[in-house]
Amino acid sequence: MSDKAAVSQAAETGGARDFITEFPDAFETIMGNHSYHGIGHKKRKVQFGLSGGQWQRLALSRAFMRLKSADLLLLDEPSASLDPEAEFKLFKALKEARKGRTTIYISHRFNTVRAANRIMVPAGIPGRLN
Repeated sequence: MSDKAAVSQAAETGGARDFITEFPDAFETIMGNHSYHGIGHKKRKVQFGLSGGQWQRLALSRAFMRLKSADLLLLDEPSASLDPEAEFKLFKALKEARKGRTTIYISHRFNTVRAANRIMVPAGIPGRLN
C-alpha cells in the first residue's frame, strides 16, 4: 500500500476522511494555530473552525496510521467529543484494530470500556464498582 493510500485508509478508519477531503488542499492541508504557514516561497492558508469531534477524529486517524508498528494502544477518552454514530464507528474499527495488541482505555464512561476484558477502578472513589 502506498503512503497516500495508507493515510487515506487511516483517515477513513479514524472517521476523518470525509471532512479532510472537503479542505481546499485535502490531505495536503497544513493545520496549526496561525492564519498562514510559509513553505518555501509558498504560503498556504491554515484551516480553522474544526469541531472538537473533528480534532479528535484527526488524532485517532494519526493513531491508526501508526498502529501497524505498535504493540500497545493507549487511548484517553477516545470518544469524548464524538457523536453517538461516530462513537459506534470508532469502536467497530477499534475492535478489529486492537487484535494482537494490548489496549488500554482511560475513561470515566462505561460505554467506552464495556468491551474491555478487565475494568480497573481506583480505590477510594465513592460509588465505585466492586
